[in-house]
Amino acid sequence: MRELDQKEEVIKSVQEIAEQLLFENHPARLTIEAYRAAMQTQWSWILQLCQCVEQHLRENTAYFEFFSDAKEALDYLKNLRDAVHRKYNCDRSSSIHKLEDLIQESMEEKEQLLQYKSTVAGLVGRSKTIVQLKPRNPENSLKTSIPVKAICDYRQIEITIYKDDECVLASNSHRAKWKVISPSGNEAMVPSVCFTIPPPNKEAIDTANRIEQQYQNVLALWHESHINLKSVVSWHYLTTEIETVRASNVASIKTLLPGEHQQVLSNLQSRFDDFLEDSQESKIFSVADIAQLEREVNVCKQYYQELLKSAEREEHEESVYNLYISEVRNIRLRLENCEDRLIRQIRTPLERDDLPESVFRISEQEKLKKELDRLKDDLETITDKCNDFFSQAAGSPSVPTLRSELNLVIQNMNQVYSMSSIYIEKLKTVNLVLKNTQGAEALVKQYETKLCEEDPLTADKSNIENLMGTLKVGTWVLIWYWYSY
Repeated sequence: MRELDQKEEVIKSVQEIAEQLLFENHPARLTIEAYRAAMQTQWSWILQLCQCVEQHLRENTAYFEFFSDAKEALDYLKNLRDAVHRKYNCDRSSSIHKLEDLIQESMEEKEQLLQYKSTVAGLVGRSKTIVQLKPRNPENSLKTSIPVKAICDYRQIEITIYKDDECVLASNSHRAKWKVISPSGNEAMVPSVCFTIPPPNKEAIDTANRIEQQYQNVLALWHESHINLKSVVSWHYLTTEIETVRASNVASIKTLLPGEHQQVLSNLQSRFDDFLEDSQESKIFSVADIAQLEREVNVCKQYYQELLKSAEREEHEESVYNLYISEVRNIRLRLENCEDRLIRQIRTPLERDDLPESVFRISEQEKLKKELDRLKDDLETITDKCNDFFSQAAGSPSVPTLRSELNLVIQNMNQVYSMSSIYIEKLKTVNLVLKNTQGAEALVKQYETKLCEEDPLTADKSNIENLMGTLKVGTWVLIWYWYSY
């Protein structure tokens, strides 16, 4: 264009000279006017051609830049698709930590992918403004006429075309000149530089559509991969919860704080709900897989509910056990106290002829016997309760201990009770012996006194017979005392 500017100065100079000559009425006035007009026409034509070339350069630049950018976009999207498929491919054996890292990376990659949408939209928009260049090449012969647009004025005897006229390209068999039909219907060979083949460029449109489709495919692949990642992560969390529930037992449940039992079931249901949501579009889990997991979750819930009932039952059994074992041990302590008192009395010898002590001991033992009777009643009551507990909680681990201690107390009770009964009977026997002995001694003393009051020696037969009768009566009384003992 700088050269044209320089030439324009020369043209202006020549025109000024021509005008000066015409002003001076030069003898070759007509020739000068003719040359001046021809030069002006040719110069205007050259300027129009230059403008046409500039427009063609702009359009061609846009054309090649578009297809270059389009190729770059297609390559980028293809590589991105391969990378997404390779990087985010996963299955159930994938580590949960790796999957969580990949989910984070995929979210960052999605941001980049969404930002690239503006590039794709720009290419789609540009594709609608790209002119057609291939029909300008004679090698691409036209199968049918196509519309062209004039980008400058063109006047010839056989045809006149104005800038922006919509014409029809009838033949492109020559590179420099085309057979064109003007809006008025005139047909002529016109320099091809005067025309541009306007959009739409089908190839550009198709390329842009292919880019947009490729972009949507990558976005869909990313979405599918992201769903698969999330579904496998949710599956890992769910299976962990399932294994936790399966590993639970009554002992572990008892260690939980109030409210934590329900939290376990709530966590299991929450994990399953998350899995259902995350696996809706997952390609990794089929409908059968999801149904199987649902069955496993329901089985786990039922199992855990049974554990809760067992734990509650065991806690109740332990409570009953603690109550009953406490009562049994309390009876045992009371029984041992009675036994100690009984043994102390048994081991303490009774003073000979100590009738008051004998009476006192009988009284004490009768009190002890009444205490043992009450204790025996209490033992029978707790025994009935324990027997009911044994029948209702046969599998309880506390049953053997309670049964053993109860049997021991019952056995001890029988021994102590029997010992007490025997001891009371012996005390009563001793008491009776003491009473009879003392009675006999008193009788003997009575007869001794009576004998002493008699004359030392009497010859009276009747007195002797009376004395012998009295002694016989005393003898029979002593015999009665003896047999009473």
